[in-house]
Amino acid sequence: MEGMSPILVERGPYVYDIRLKKQVLSVNETSDEITLNVMRSYHFNRELSGRSDEEELVIINNAYLGTINTMVSRFPMFVGILGNGIINLFPNAKDIFLRGKAKDLLWDGMPLICDKEKHKELGIICTFLKKNRPSTVQAGDELNYYRFSAFGRINATYQGPITVNRGVQNKDALGNITAFKGLRVSKYWTEDGCNLVSGTDAITWPPMTERLPYVTVFEPNLCRRVTLNYVRDEVFHGLRGYRYELDSKMWLPENMGCYCPVTKQGQKCLEYGLLDISLCQEAPLIFSEPHFLHAEDSLLDYTRGLEPKIEHHSTYIIIEPTSGAPLIGTKKIQINLKINPVPAIALLSNLSSGYFPVLWAEEANNVSVTLLRPVIMAHRLINVMESSSWLVIIIGLFFIIKIVWIQGASDRQANREASKVTTDRSISHLNQGPIQKPEKRRRRAFE
Repeated sequence: MEGMSPILVERGPYVYDIRLKKQVLSVNETSDEITLNVMRSYHFNRELSGRSDEEELVIINNAYLGTINTMVSRFPMFVGILGNGIINLFPNAKDIFLRGKAKDLLWDGMPLICDKEKHKELGIICTFLKKNRPSTVQAGDELNYYRFSAFGRINATYQGPITVNRGVQNKDALGNITAFKGLRVSKYWTEDGCNLVSGTDAITWPPMTERLPYVTVFEPNLCRRVTLNYVRDEVFHGLRGYRYELDSKMWLPENMGCYCPVTKQGQKCLEYGLLDISLCQEAPLIFSEPHFLHAEDSLLDYTRGLEPKIEHHSTYIIIEPTSGAPLIGTKKIQINLKINPVPAIALLSNLSSGYFPVLWAEEANNVSVTLLRPVIMAHRLINVMESSSWLVIIIGLFFIIKIVWIQGASDRQANREASKVTTDRSISHLNQGPIQKPEKRRRRAFE
């Protein structure tokens, strides 16, 4: 690199099917909550990938640079003494890049060997590594042998515990996460407001009685809640849903203030569009959206080859409001490393400063028609019930109109008959001749 901006070429995708398994730990009837662990197992899908996960890739050596960054921040006095020897942890390493198969870099792990006999300077480093092993490094089968990968630690292992509201007592609270790793207020951020554990798991949502301006998701990978804002209505498999997206509002200063790390000099925020998740992930990592979407333009000046696009890189979810079922959604995360020149270390002395993308990942919820069938059937039932209610109303109106018409016809017939009787009587009187007045008849009787 030697002071030049790196040129990146995107490789992939490498697609993996996720199988979820939940382990219920406890149920609290009083608080209407359930506490559980969640296991995610990842299985390579070559058909959707369109390639093999045996492909050779070249990525930044995040384990090496992460170790250096940790040493610089915590033990700067050892950098000059031990810094140049750290590269010997990685067999055949010759620069700051890793070369390996996709499956090893992502899951199975790349070798990290503490060979203290061959490299005497590794003694202190390996002792530190044994006691303070980063989450990305797993112990191997042999002593002083380790493997490190991007996601190996989360594959087929229970994560949690997470406490979730069941929605029995209050349907609007269904799926809301109320505690993470036993804490209702976490310890990762500088203010309690940001540490408050809340939001759904993006899988279970309560029914919506109205269109909400935003929804909140708790993201364990970030140890914080994230707000997605309403964008528009969309139709998916014939079902209408509300689309919510993670947009630039997340990165406004008023929304990011308490997510900035605290240093001896005070609160220090990263560049617009970046989030320091080192404490959350127990590794010196920086989160952003893929290709630095919604981030400060200067981040794209450091690396070439990135092209952020909302249609490709945004996080979103479409929720069917009547049932609360997520119709489709995807969350996307990019992991970056802070690169700084370190004069005391030969490999790092001429580096240019910036944020180097390691990889970006997408977790999608592409629901099939089969899985949506219960929602579709529920909608059809609702439509039938609505149609039936209108049918009942129409039939009722028909009978009311018919009764009114029959009653009116009966009244008209009665009026016609009454009129006929009066007419007949008048004709009868006319046929009998003039009627004499009673007074005259009385006079004749006296005479």
